[in-house]
Amino acid sequence: MIHAFSPVFFSRKSICLGDFPITRSLLIENVIDRQRCIGVSDAIECYSNASGVLIAYWKGSNGLAFIAANFHNHLVTERWICGSYNTIYRGPNHRPLLDDLDRRYGLHSYQCTTELRNYRQSYFSQHFRSVDLQLEGFNVASVELIRSNVASELSRMNEFSLLWKTDVFKGKLENSCVFDMTLRDEQGRIMWIISDHIELSLSNECHTDFDFSQTDKRLTFSYTDRFGKIEGVIISSDGNYIITSLTLSIFVDIINTWFGTKYS
Repeated sequence: MIHAFSPVFFSRKSICLGDFPITRSLLIENVIDRQRCIGVSDAIECYSNASGVLIAYWKGSNGLAFIAANFHNHLVTERWICGSYNTIYRGPNHRPLLDDLDRRYGLHSYQCTTELRNYRQSYFSQHFRSVDLQLEGFNVASVELIRSNVASELSRMNEFSLLWKTDVFKGKLENSCVFDMTLRDEQGRIMWIISDHIELSLSNECHTDFDFSQTDKRLTFSYTDRFGKIEGVIISSDGNYIITSLTLSIFVDIINTWFGTKYS
């Protein structure tokens, strides 16, 4: 478990008094939970548990090397202050705002902010307005935020990597980074947040894209949780990294619960 520590008493200058009691607020449960591997180097193997926590183990010995945690800024202060030792603060209960007139209610007018970064620099950041979803099949609604004909160039860099350092050793985890996302509905309410580690996988699949050579390196990434799925494609062409595809998908059950709709 990961807790936040908050002092109870402060001095007249608003400085916490170190020898006085503190409160603990639970932030993340089940930290040591290997759900998906996000990278392997010569020294460590790294896993993420879909809570923004990266767990690194020494390769071969299975000993814990370090833990790194990401926290989205939405409600982070409230989680620090309002939680308890055994309970995570989840915020106020969501109440759907019903709309009987809009036939596509809950499928349009989203705002989405995305970022790819490591612990030191941002690779890509973009805000999308008026995002409209299309129902696909029976359980998901999707939209292509970025297509190959409107590809976005990432910041100048040599590679994707996460730098790490312990008291004794240091290194980097190649083809890994942090993905951040904030999705707001048409009323501006935050519906879905992500701040987690992802792995960029080298794709060997043949693809038809006349803007890029078949010899260009093609990286893909994917992230899935209970709200939906994010998929992206990044191409390295002439030393430049270009994101050519970014697809956002939301599970229909989530849309129905959030908006009080009955899509099927």
